[in-house]
Amino acid sequence: MASVTLVPAGYDGQRSSYISVDASYPLSNGLTSSSSDTFAVLNLNKGGGAVSKLAVKFDMSKIPTDAKINSISCKIKARISNASPYILSGVAQLYCGTAGLSGEIELGTSPVAQTFNDTGWWDRESLNELILLITCTRGSLSANNSHTLRFYGADLTVDYTGGGSSGPVLSTKVNGSWVNVSKVYKKVSGIWVEQSDIANLFSTDTNYVKG
Repeated sequence: MASVTLVPAGYDGQRSSYISVDASYPLSNGLTSSSSDTFAVLNLNKGGGAVSKLAVKFDMSKIPTDAKINSISCKIKARISNASPYILSGVAQLYCGTAGLSGEIELGTSPVAQTFNDTGWWDRESLNELILLITCTRGSLSANNSHTLRFYGADLTVDYTGGGSSGPVLSTKVNGSWVNVSKVYKKVSGIWVEQSDIANLFSTDTNYVKG
């Protein structure tokens, strides 16, 4: 069994909704571990019952394409400006596409890192649709007051088995020694282009470099 821990790689703009990002605390501050002391600040939508969302994405390329996923867990550090259900509430939850998973945590006004888990059935392909969704909902009081979400970062841990190979193994001689490479590029019209047709890749009149 193997395990990999990923930090946020970006955001899903189509699934996020808020007024603005504080220029002094940009979204890039949240692309880090939950242990970070830096944070992004979002100004939340106004109005009674108004909902604001931040959708966080992870890069799953470190997990082999044929791996069997055993479990996932997420550690997140975030805080909202007021935790009263009549003023503002916040939750964080993992989603696969539009389906919310079983684990969910409530956010408070202190930046305390919290962990939640999901041990349901997974396959490797479904992980590509996974996001961390933070949802903040206004209550009936102070509907137009300024409220914020601070997002410090997150750690997504994926436990898996198998996945020993993700494709053909290629070798090339570098400084007199043979080494394995994961990508091969061919120069086309002066530009190095990654090659995908491995079976018909090599010829006697083409030069290659390792990726």
